[in-house]
Amino acid sequence: MRSTISVARFTMMLVGPALVLGNVGCGVDKKKHAAEVTKTKKLAKKLDVAKDEAKKAKNQLIELQSSADKAKARIKAAEKTAKKARDEAKIIKKNFGAKIKASEKEIKALTKARVAADRRAKLLTKLEGTFKKLINDGQISLRVSHGRMVLKMRSKVLFMSGSAKLLNYGKRTLKRIAKVLMGIEGNHFQVAGHTDSKPIKSKKFEDNWELSVARSSAVTKYLLENGVPGEMLSIAGFAEFQAVASNKHAWGRKMNRRIEITLMPAIPRQLVKKQPKRRRRKRRRKR
Repeated sequence: MRSTISVARFTMMLVGPALVLGNVGCGVDKKKHAAEVTKTKKLAKKLDVAKDEAKKAKNQLIELQSSADKAKARIKAAEKTAKKARDEAKIIKKNFGAKIKASEKEIKALTKARVAADRRAKLLTKLEGTFKKLINDGQISLRVSHGRMVLKMRSKVLFMSGSAKLLNYGKRTLKRIAKVLMGIEGNHFQVAGHTDSKPIKSKKFEDNWELSVARSSAVTKYLLENGVPGEMLSIAGFAEFQAVASNKHAWGRKMNRRIEITLMPAIPRQLVKKQPKRRRRKRRRKR
């Protein structure tokens, strides 16, 4: 605003003398008049220069204002980017913490699994040494299936064909097994009966299901009689439906007729839910 007023005053200073000179007429000295004209022209040039400088200054001011606006926009964008980066950093930190926790759990689980695997391997080695003669004689075999150790006995060692009554030879073998099982802590022993696919012809058993269950029951009861705690034993019967060899051949059917004792993890007591006690209803007294 000040620059505009100054230019206006400067213009009046230039135009004023020119008007006066125009009004004076012929009585003015020509040299003096020429000097004033020259002076006026110089002042006019100075005015033009001043106008150009004012225009440049205005343009510069506009540019500066534009630069300031751009700078503000950049600052705003930078703040937005910084906020986004902080938010992402928080998420990454949170996820990283969760991943660390998950990794710790995985490490613990892997360590636990490794310890269990080492324990099974040591136990298997120990049992192989204990049952070396029985294994060499073909009476029993030991293997690990799905992370569980399985002791397998062929049915001919324990039973007559189509029967669930234990043979004396089989009883002596089971006594030796019972002594070893009693020394294994923290496990549950599932005794499972398996048959071949041939239908049974017996008045006592309707089918292979009944035979497989009856045989596993007989073995379990005998282990119980010889010191293995009942809470560590369970019975299963699979008939012919978990074959380990083809039933088309005699040797395959012979392999399928078997008793398996699987060492399974014991179920912690805290996981077994207690049945809620029923509340007794109060009887209303007759008036």
